[in-house]
Amino acid sequence: MLDRTVKADFSKKLGKLRPISAGLGGPLFSFALSQDFTEEFREMNIPFIRLSDTDLYGGTHPLDIHTIFGDPGLDPSFELSYNFTEADKLVLAAVSTGASVFLRLGESPDPYHSGVRRPTMPPLKWAKVAEKIILHYNKGFAGGYKLGIKYIEIWPGADRPEYWIGTPEEYYRFYSTVATYLKSKFPSLRIGGYSAGGFMSLNDFATSKREKDYISFLEGFLAYTARRDIKAPLDFLSWECSAASPDELTLHNSYARSYLAGCGHKKAASIVSRFSLKEKGEPQHLERTYPARLIISLILAEKSGIDMMFYDNLDPFSDKCSLWSLEDRKNKHYYSAYRAMTAYGRLTALGTAVLTTDDFRREVYSLAATDGDLGAVLLVTDRYSGSLKLEISGADFTSYSIRGMLGGGTRGVGYAKEEENIPLIAPYISLKVGSGEVYLITLRK
Repeated sequence: MLDRTVKADFSKKLGKLRPISAGLGGPLFSFALSQDFTEEFREMNIPFIRLSDTDLYGGTHPLDIHTIFGDPGLDPSFELSYNFTEADKLVLAAVSTGASVFLRLGESPDPYHSGVRRPTMPPLKWAKVAEKIILHYNKGFAGGYKLGIKYIEIWPGADRPEYWIGTPEEYYRFYSTVATYLKSKFPSLRIGGYSAGGFMSLNDFATSKREKDYISFLEGFLAYTARRDIKAPLDFLSWECSAASPDELTLHNSYARSYLAGCGHKKAASIVSRFSLKEKGEPQHLERTYPARLIISLILAEKSGIDMMFYDNLDPFSDKCSLWSLEDRKNKHYYSAYRAMTAYGRLTALGTAVLTTDDFRREVYSLAATDGDLGAVLLVTDRYSGSLKLEISGADFTSYSIRGMLGGGTRGVGYAKEEENIPLIAPYISLKVGSGEVYLITLRK
């Protein structure tokens, strides 16, 4: 097998890194919000947090419209019509990590509140309630804050009956009324929807009718909102992706871009509201290759032009969480993917992407960044073992540190090795690598 070389040119800056490593939920978890993962979120440098479907006390969702505005008969202009007590706990905890909040306004799937899966208020009144929620978090309404929230997602999951029990056309009209009203009040906000079920049926013909229906719902939504007599604002389309491979994620982004361009929404951003990798066999937190597959997904998302992506699942009480879990519902246990995510966070903290050249798809993947003083390069191997050379140019670095990670191990903790302050004698670094490994190389002048 031929040796592989990756070139990183720190003189060629590509602009600001996108918020691909955003997180779905957190940093507070459990029914009483007693489990706090604030430090872990900071360590991963999570840039945005989408607070969605978050339980507080067994089935109560603090950020649902019906929870904040409990009586649809009340006047939305009065401060006393709102109860932000529990919602504020989640929002302020998210902000305390250093992340920005991606505010989703709608209802969570909940059999105990099935009646609120259809708006309990006329669309314009619902929009005025949403306006006051935004004012609470951005302008201080009702004892609120000035958090500078920029993204507003309107009623996510509307293409599924557990979120919305109206017809597709009712949602199209609802979204258009609400988005138009909110945009008139907050022209600088990014307003969109609707956490679509995804594009799996376009490349997997064995999918269910439900998954095929996601596409017809999306086509109807985009066509309706783009109509000349409607022209509803759509600053972003959010969509979910549970991918069988990192390549499938980028394929689905191409579908999203294609639909947006074809329906007159060429300028709308493509945001993955919920991303996960499908399990191959054993639970992912135990898989030897899972950290590498996860970081490859983030790298490909960054390079394929996905504007934002929220990683799922971060809830330590979920058996689908691949970063950490709790022992005796109290003590934190970390899996190898968490170490890989902290490495990605160290790189993204530098802010500006720089050019890397590699043409080894399914073998070696890379991403590099700089803040002007430090540089960092992530190298991830997929189906490659052997010699790997990193050639460095465009900056006078004199030393480097290297952190290597691999999944598996006892209870999924993986393997990690780190070396500091290695002199950079030649303009390259040579490694012997195996498949499914993650390396973060930090360069210093």
